[in-house]
Amino acid sequence: MKVNLRTLLIIIVLLTTISLLFQNLYIQLYLVFIIGGLILLSPHRSKSMMRLLHRFRGLLKLFVTLLLVQIIFRNSGQVYWQWGIIKITSEGLQYGLISTLRITLIIMLAALLFQRPFYEYLLAFHSWKFPYEISFLIASVINFIPTYSAQFRNIKENLYLRSISFKKLTLLQRFRAVSILIFPVLSRALLQVQDRAIALELKGFRLYPNRTFINEQKLNTWDWLIQLSCVLVLIIILKGKLL
Repeated sequence: MKVNLRTLLIIIVLLTTISLLFQNLYIQLYLVFIIGGLILLSPHRSKSMMRLLHRFRGLLKLFVTLLLVQIIFRNSGQVYWQWGIIKITSEGLQYGLISTLRITLIIMLAALLFQRPFYEYLLAFHSWKFPYEISFLIASVINFIPTYSAQFRNIKENLYLRSISFKKLTLLQRFRAVSILIFPVLSRALLQVQDRAIALELKGFRLYPNRTFINEQKLNTWDWLIQLSCVLVLIIILKGKLL
């Protein structure tokens, strides 16, 4: 089942708002499971799951570091274990797990958004009556991130073919290598921006106030029901928090 992009964006706004408003471990777990269900229902679920596993493996050290920092620097709550000034408390463990789940949620949301093609964002924002310039700018920014990561991945593969592996480098050497590689990747991206700008000028960008599209994204009954439900839940949550 393919959910309309507008419906998906409203669901994401609702879930991220809940994640920010509630400092509750179980709520964060429920949100991760909901996003996981949306990924499994997406048409590109196998590719999305492989990308998620790859990213989680790469960010495993970051998750462990964030968890340890939260545990060490939060000393309130019930003490589970103590060695000198180092304590593992209930509040530190809870906040560490919540922070880790929030980062997990962001990564999973990115996997959902990046699998959608460029033109779907244009159609979605056009349906919401956004100006075409703003729609094109937002869609370009969203599309730039996976393009940038793909170019960086290609450079790493070319280095691996020359027997240069990032896995064999220390943390400081990796940081230096990434800082060196980031400049050619950015230069390629800037060249693509220049080529796209020339193509837009040749096609008469902003020449006419209205534009036509080959495809249209119409909302079906389920999309309307999901969007209305999300808006109502969001209003109830915000009203409860404000009162």
